[in-house]
Amino acid sequence: MRMIALAPALALAPTLGLAACATNTPPPIEETPLTGSASAAAAARGAGADPAPAAKGAPLPSPAFFLRRDVQRVLDRGPHDFLASIDEDPLLEGNQFRGWVFRGWRDDRYAIADLLPGDVILRINGKPIERPEQFMEVWDSLRNASELVIETRRAGKPRTLRYPIRD
Repeated sequence: MRMIALAPALALAPTLGLAACATNTPPPIEETPLTGSASAAAAARGAGADPAPAAKGAPLPSPAFFLRRDVQRVLDRGPHDFLASIDEDPLLEGNQFRGWVFRGWRDDRYAIADLLPGDVILRINGKPIERPEQFMEVWDSLRNASELVIETRRAGKPRTLRYPIRD
């Protein structure tokens, strides 16, 4: 199984517009399998432990939770690695920043968050991520967070994605 919608916000999320902050060459990609969480999500849906492969561009089945050790591995690789995995654009309405328009994943390790192209990422764990310092505050807080919450808008309707982080 592969990792998100840091979506963890990492999903997280999202997080999504700050790729411009990545000025250093990112480290080589290292796999972070999500042990337990994908199986739990599949079991909750009544499916087998190995979900069917997703169609190109479709998100992978969303996990029921994230394991803290997996979140820590993503965080240890740094925000550059995560930010290099996503495509996004800022959403401006009336010259006001509203959020990040998610365009897709460049790296399937993070594609398990329930994010689709066109979704707008508004906040991560209740905090805005418009500026680099806001993103870093959210990034750093994930080390001790009890959950990853991604507030989005899809087709104009608000959505909240919630992923507990278990020890």
